[in-house]
Amino acid sequence: MLKTQAVFRRVALWSAVAVWTMQTVGCLETESEAEEWRRLEKQLQKAATTDEFVQNAGAYYRFYESRPNSPLASEALFKSAQQLLSAQKPQHALQRFEQLRTRYPKSKEAEAALFMTGYIYNNYISDKDKARAAFEAFIAQYPANELAASAQFELQYLGVAAGDIFPEKPAQKSAAETATADSSVKKSKRKSSRAPSAQ
Repeated sequence: MLKTQAVFRRVALWSAVAVWTMQTVGCLETESEAEEWRRLEKQLQKAATTDEFVQNAGAYYRFYESRPNSPLASEALFKSAQQLLSAQKPQHALQRFEQLRTRYPKSKEAEAALFMTGYIYNNYISDKDKARAAFEAFIAQYPANELAASAQFELQYLGVAAGDIFPEKPAQKSAAETATADSSVKKSKRKSSRAPSAQ
């Protein structure tokens, strides 16, 4: 889950930089496109429930459908898929990621979409064969991508639960528990030193 959040954060940063760049050099079709994108981004940050995630997925998808040639279209599809995954709809997210990779194969989001495809198959659907195929394709196609190491890690632990990879550390004893345990040991030692030896 932490890797997924890291990917989402990277894409959000790419989004902010992309919007600023496109506004600066005039790539956005209209000012209303930039305004709509900012509104979607604000809406995305407020989402907390499944219904809100699904609504956001629809809003991003409508943005993509209405502006398929926009420089933000591939990102809109990616974010639509992210929101579907956040709403616990991995099959629908996979469809959007596949659509993104087909429609915009040279976009940076297509690279992340291939990684996310493997991630979903491994961590949500438990289809190790499809996960392996996606991660291997990702590494072969994008060896220099910052997610390549994560794809290698996913391959190494394919099908292994996160708790088995990183087992929880035993809980640290509180100061009171430690003091009580120390006191019990001292009492036990005193009693054993007073007890007559059985020779």
